[in-house]
Amino acid sequence: MTVIGPDVYSSNSLHPAVGDGIANGNNGKPNQAPTNGHTPHTNGDALTHNDSNDSTQPRDKTITLRRPGQPLSSFTPPSPQWLAGKWNITHSSLPTWRDKKNVAITYTLADARGLKLDDSVEFQFSENGKVRNVAGTQTMHNPNDYEHDGTWDWHGKGLIKLAKAHWECLGWGRDEETGVEWMVTFFVKTAFTPDGINVYARAPERLPEKLLARIEEALMKTRDKMLGKLAAEMVATGH
Repeated sequence: MTVIGPDVYSSNSLHPAVGDGIANGNNGKPNQAPTNGHTPHTNGDALTHNDSNDSTQPRDKTITLRRPGQPLSSFTPPSPQWLAGKWNITHSSLPTWRDKKNVAITYTLADARGLKLDDSVEFQFSENGKVRNVAGTQTMHNPNDYEHDGTWDWHGKGLIKLAKAHWECLGWGRDEETGVEWMVTFFVKTAFTPDGINVYARAPERLPEKLLARIEEALMKTRDKMLGKLAAEMVATGH
């Protein structure tokens, strides 16, 4: 195991982890456009992910994950521009998704700086069941220092407008072998849900088995007992 700073760990001791899978084209800064001269598509005031094959995206030889709530050290969070778009939630430890199928979330940047994300979650109770939708809004927890914080506050819309959650990205990148973009998030427990983790793959992709195994290994190698427990509790959501 390779230790990257005091709080970030690598799942592959054969490759240096600094700079692999933990940085992107604009260093995760919410107030800057992607540095390759690429402008996201716009729809009114909303911005969406423009090109998931952007050459500035990280390609992973190794996967690094951080512990929840720890200083970012050498970890750089994904920019809001990179988060924008549709993601399949392929695996989850959260009871909310454990019995659901084909869970996907679409993030849309609600302002030019990326301080707020609108989201729409779709899922089914069975493979052939009706597609259900849940809408919410994510607000950057610390907009003045996102690159050293990287956390978000979620609240629901409509009938669930009183529902709230706090989450952070533990790791993200693009798998070097398959090109699949991936992300791991941690959700802090609320009055209604326990602590939990989600694993995502950029739609329409599914998560390759080898990539999932590397993510699970990286979760265990954080040496965080809670993450190890949650990793063991993850189930596939039908993708």
